[in-house]
Amino acid sequence: MHNFINFFEFAFLLYFLFVNSGYGLLNILGFFSINKILKSDLQKSVWHNKFDFYDTPISIIAPAYNEELTIVESVRSLLNLDYSEFEVIVVCDGPKDHTLAVLIQAYALIPVLEIPRLKLKHKPIQKNYISMIDKRLKVVLKENGGKADALNCGVNLSSYPLFCAIDADSILDSEALHQLVQPFFLEKNTIASGGIIRIANGCEIIRGQVKKVNMPRTWLETIQIVEYLRAYLNGRMGWLALDSVMIISGAFGLFSKAAVFEVNGYNHNTVGEDMELVLKLRQYALEHKRQINVAFVPNAVCWTQCPDNIQTLATQRKRWQRGLLESLWSSKHLLFKQKSGLLGFYTFPFFIFVEALGPFIELFGYISLLIFGFLGYINWVYFFYFYLLSLSFGLILSLGAILIEVAFFNYYSARNIFKLFIACILENIWFRYIHAYWRLIGSIQFLRKSPLHWGDMKRIKF
Repeated sequence: MHNFINFFEFAFLLYFLFVNSGYGLLNILGFFSINKILKSDLQKSVWHNKFDFYDTPISIIAPAYNEELTIVESVRSLLNLDYSEFEVIVVCDGPKDHTLAVLIQAYALIPVLEIPRLKLKHKPIQKNYISMIDKRLKVVLKENGGKADALNCGVNLSSYPLFCAIDADSILDSEALHQLVQPFFLEKNTIASGGIIRIANGCEIIRGQVKKVNMPRTWLETIQIVEYLRAYLNGRMGWLALDSVMIISGAFGLFSKAAVFEVNGYNHNTVGEDMELVLKLRQYALEHKRQINVAFVPNAVCWTQCPDNIQTLATQRKRWQRGLLESLWSSKHLLFKQKSGLLGFYTFPFFIFVEALGPFIELFGYISLLIFGFLGYINWVYFFYFYLLSLSFGLILSLGAILIEVAFFNYYSARNIFKLFIACILENIWFRYIHAYWRLIGSIQFLRKSPLHWGDMKRIKF
């Protein structure tokens, strides 16, 4: 029995070191990657207009379900973007509220006859509209088919070679599109570029623009700010340094339409359509021996609303975990694939062992702890020290993201930074365990092939 316990302790320690050293590496790489991007001579030359990023027009596609409270301000922010030529396509995916009605009233929409190129499959279109106030705005009403279906519809209707997929409840900084398109000109093999998602809860938003960045009113929302900072400033930037970005957020991503057509667009049968598309593009490139670049731009900012209650947040996180597993499974051939580089031999395995299997390993650890504790095999003093070590690692990773935020972006005041510090502590002493439970449920739903369910996000008027 003692030999088994020793083996278990050794295996658990190895896993603990693997996980935390991996996240620590991303933290370090993220810091230096952002420093390199934001302070490079190349970035300076961009801002002095030595490169012209306005040559290629862009189609912005915003799938909308029940978005009547936020859609007008979101569209206004899109139409006010600092970019020379673009169109905005709002795809009303069979909404049950007044999303279409408020758009018709706010932007003087009139029906038009437009027959899309049916390269990608989607549910039937019912009506097409164009704005009499701003001809760059198109609105389409279609049968409900989900976000991926709506995106495919928007891609079919789009006029330009690049399309930007965003969430309909999002607001972009005025120069966000300008910044997001830069990788397509700096590296000619770029097929996708993602921006950073920031939380708009509590912010002052006037006429489609974030005028003042404030903290949300609840700790649950503030903890999510810490999560987002860690995911983007540490995670995405770290994977970018390893040329292994595997996900472009569905809330804000720019894609080559030709490349997306080659892989038959978004997959209707997953709730993780954003990650699934990027992995599908990477797998297609490897199979056809093409060099591609998937970029991340840390100063291209999209503001979005996050859940302000436990029920909605739980549904979101279960969906995210399920989407992650669906995407990894559908692209499993990337694992250890010849010439896949760090993507196939480090990043993909890391996602499998940490993100996919993590909830089950944690559950096994908690059950073993209870059993060994009941049998008297646990040295509780050592366990307490180990818990403090684990808590310290979690705090360091979260504080690292806040340090990057302060050093390079500074969206938050000193008072708000202190509140983020408290949120780091709260996240690590209780939220991480609730989140682990949600991830476990999402994983079980994937294994059981439970019916897809997105849940309803309660919107708050900007």
